[in-house]
Amino acid sequence: MSVRLVVMGLVLWLSIPAGAKQTTRGETEYAGRLDNLPSNSDAHPGRAFSQTIQDPASKGQINLWARPDEPGSWIAWENGCPPVGGPLQAAWEKQLKAIEALVRACPVFRDIRGYYPWLMGCVEIPGGGLGQYGATVHFLIWPPMTVERTPAGEPRVKKEWKYNHPTGISMTLRVNAFGDLAFSWHHWEDNEGRFYELPETSREIAGFPVIGGFLFVSLPEKAPLFIPITRERAQRWIIDNMRRQADADTSILASARRRYEDFVSPAGKARRAKAIQEAAASQKKPESQEFERRHALAIDQRREQDLMAAATPKPGSPEARTLERLAQLESRLASMSPEERRQPAWYKPHPEGARRLDYGDIVEAGSPGARPLVVPNPDFYDKSLPKTAMQLVSIPAAGYVESEFKKGDTVPTVRVPLAVLEQMDWRAVAAMLK
Repeated sequence: MSVRLVVMGLVLWLSIPAGAKQTTRGETEYAGRLDNLPSNSDAHPGRAFSQTIQDPASKGQINLWARPDEPGSWIAWENGCPPVGGPLQAAWEKQLKAIEALVRACPVFRDIRGYYPWLMGCVEIPGGGLGQYGATVHFLIWPPMTVERTPAGEPRVKKEWKYNHPTGISMTLRVNAFGDLAFSWHHWEDNEGRFYELPETSREIAGFPVIGGFLFVSLPEKAPLFIPITRERAQRWIIDNMRRQADADTSILASARRRYEDFVSPAGKARRAKAIQEAAASQKKPESQEFERRHALAIDQRREQDLMAAATPKPGSPEARTLERLAQLESRLASMSPEERRQPAWYKPHPEGARRLDYGDIVEAGSPGARPLVVPNPDFYDKSLPKTAMQLVSIPAAGYVESEFKKGDTVPTVRVPLAVLEQMDWRAVAAMLK
């Protein structure tokens, strides 16, 4: 297995939230907020920051943070990907090392105790070598128990721990990438692709916004990070899903009708009579046979009633409400003018939550309780700039470490990344952007 694959696997594992919550904005029977995680998207679901873990070497339980006063130091920088080669590699490494220097300059590292910080860099080649190059700088914290000294006295991660990082938060700075918004932003997909409910900006750090747990560092003269989808697209998304639900209901009703018709058909009645007779014959005593016959007949009659009820549409049922809702939405879309169809889509879920598929309403921009539906701006990146140009830095963990710290979790894997977020010279990072 290559170093790059192992590192990527490690970082992916660390970035996936454990115990992720499903949304509380209503249950669906088809495909609502399927893979969305927290309804409060600026606070990542809590991970288990256990103080103890199984030692890979001894297999016993050890307290990772049992030596909080042990002086720590930086583990040497490491490239996490194969080099891209030539001047391109040199230019990117210069930029990543500049970011490394800014991280190391944070005051929190003036007295490192109880942990060992480590930075890794990786230059990411776009698919097919076309498009904007990107990079990542991964920041990891290792407890004293996991670190040893080289013969030269330099700290390094013990072999048995290197690909077994303790549970916690890794902070990743992504260059020229938005990061995987789907881990914390409500999102859906239609035939045009994925789109998101844009969270509110919860705060700013050094003048840069924290949106849905992501800190975004970009230049003010750049194109917007996100653009809205149109009201027509959003309306069609709801209609298409409602239609799928209605089609599923129709299929279920047709199946129930076939079962009922078969049950009351001449052949079905013959099977039922035979089953009742066989039930009675299973008993030896005449009085027991009569009792069993009456019992089997009662079950048979109840079964017929249940099948007939399942095959009969009911006014006011969830199935009927779905059809009514679908007709309303289709009528609304048909009446929209071309200008209305092009307007930005704002989505307002039903506050009471719906048992069945019901995606709320597409409403006027700025409506109370509604949020814009957006996609990352495909024109954000200036494609005329060189492959080494940094145009965006995103930090997916921004909201997560704040959330855990507020819960009282102060182990270094939470406390130190939060300090880096607060103390990092993000304006110096912005000065590196093109």
